[in-house]
Amino acid sequence: MTWRALSISPYHTGKIGLAITSTSGYVDVEDLRFTGAAIGVSGAPTVLTVASGGAVVTGTLSASSSAHLSSTLNVGGITTLADDLLMLEDIAALTHTGTTGLAITSTSGYVDVDDIRFTGASIGVSGTPTVVTVASGGAAVTGTLSASSSTSLSSILDVGGVTTLADDLLMSEDAAALTHTGTAGLAITSNTGYVDVEDVRFTGAAIGVSSTPTVLTVASGGAAVTGTLSATSSAHLSSTLGVAGVTTIADDLLMLEDAAALTHTGTTGLAITSNTGYVDVEDLRFTGASIGINGDTDILTLSSATLTVAGATVTTSLDVNGVANIAGTLTLSGAMNLSSTLDVAGITTLADDLLMTETAAALTHTAAAGASSGINITSTNGFVNVEDIRFTGAKMGTSDVPNMITVSDEGVHVNGSLYSSSFYSPMIGTSNVPDIIGISDDGIKVNGTLTTTSFAFTGRAVQVDPGLTDCAWFQRVKLKHDELLSKNKMC
Repeated sequence: MTWRALSISPYHTGKIGLAITSTSGYVDVEDLRFTGAAIGVSGAPTVLTVASGGAVVTGTLSASSSAHLSSTLNVGGITTLADDLLMLEDIAALTHTGTTGLAITSTSGYVDVDDIRFTGASIGVSGTPTVVTVASGGAAVTGTLSASSSTSLSSILDVGGVTTLADDLLMSEDAAALTHTGTAGLAITSNTGYVDVEDVRFTGAAIGVSSTPTVLTVASGGAAVTGTLSATSSAHLSSTLGVAGVTTIADDLLMLEDAAALTHTGTTGLAITSNTGYVDVEDLRFTGASIGINGDTDILTLSSATLTVAGATVTTSLDVNGVANIAGTLTLSGAMNLSSTLDVAGITTLADDLLMTETAAALTHTAAAGASSGINITSTNGFVNVEDIRFTGAKMGTSDVPNMITVSDEGVHVNGSLYSSSFYSPMIGTSNVPDIIGISDDGIKVNGTLTTTSFAFTGRAVQVDPGLTDCAWFQRVKLKHDELLSKNKMC
C-alpha cells in the first residue's frame, strides 16, 4: 500500500466515522475509483453516482446472482432481464409514467398476462391464442363473447355470430337506434313471452298493452282491431280496412283513387246522414228529405208518394210510366224516365217533339163539360200538323197548300174543289159558331154559307135540311160562278 502525505491513520478507532477524501482528486480502492459521490473505474469514474435519494448507474447494471434493493430501481436506459421478473409485492404493479406509451412485446413469441396470451394483435389463451384479434377498424372475436358484468365499448361492437344477453340491453345514447342493415329482415321475438316496445306489447301476431295484449291482431289477410281504432294524424293503409263495428272519422274522408267508389255490400241498405246538418254530394245538398244546393236547399222534396219541385225543372226528354205531380215548371235538359203517370198542375213546355210509343195512343182532354171547357192545340208562330192536315190559324190544308179551307163565323171558304158524297156531323167551326162543318162517315155537312171555286159530287149531292126544299137549301151554297147553278139546273 502506498500512503500519501495525508493526515489519516490506517485504523479508525473513533466513535463517529472515517472519512477518506481527496481535496483535489479521487480515491482509488482497488480498481474502484471514488470521485465525490461517484463510483467507477479509472476509465469511467461515474459508473455509479450516489445521492440522498438513491444511486444512478451510468451504463449497464448486471447482476450475476440475486440482488436486493431496498428502494426504487431507476433505470435511465433499457433494462435487459435474462430471466423472469419476479415481483414479491403483495399488490404489485408494472407502471409506466412516461408521456408516450408502454410496449410489452416478444420479438419471437407471445406475451402472457396471467392466463391471457397476447400474440401480435391477437388476444387469447394458451390453447386458443386468437380469440380476439384487434385491428385499426375494430376487434374480431373468434367464438362467443361473454360478459359477466358491465362492459364499456367506446366504438362499435361488431358480432359475426349470435349475441346472447343474459340481462337487459341498456343504451345510454341520447338518440339511440336499434338498426338492421342486413338484406333480409330483423326479428325481435320472445320464445316464452312477449316483447314490449315502450308501452306497446307484442305477443306473437297480437299488438296491445300490458292489460290488453290483443288490441290489434295481424294475419296474412289483414289486421283485426279489438275495440275502437282512433287516428290523431294521417294513417296510410296499402290494403283494405275492414271494420266490424262503427267507424268514427273526426275529419274529412279523402279518397285518392282515380275512379273511387263508396260501395255497400250488405243485404239491407246504406244510410248517409248528418245528425245536425246536411250531406253534400258534389254540388247537391241533401237535408233530410230535401235535395238542393248550397244557396237553395229544398229544390226537390220527397215524401212517401210525392216529389215536390220548388222551382223550374229543365230536361231534354221526359219518359213517364206512372203518376208524377209537378206544382211548378218542369224543364228537362236530358232524358227522364217515369214508370207511372206524369201529372202536371201547371203549364208543360216541351223544347222538342212529343213522342208517344203507345200502340193506340190518344191525346185526351178530361175537363168538366161547359161552355168554356175545351182544348186548344195552337202554334204561336207557325202551324199545327195533324197527320197530313196542316192547321194555320183558321185555315186548314196541306204543307203545299196550307189555306185549302178557311173557317170563319160566316161559313167555310174552300180554296179549290170540294169533293163529297153527302154532308153530316160531327162539327168543325169557330169559337162563336162551332158547328159550321159536320163530318161523318157519310160525308160533310155545312151549316152556313159554303164558298168554293167548284163542286165535284161523287154520290148524293146535298143532304137537304128538313123543312127546306132542295132548291131553297142549295141556294144557301154560294158558287163562285152563278152560271154554274143554272147550267147544272140544281133548282
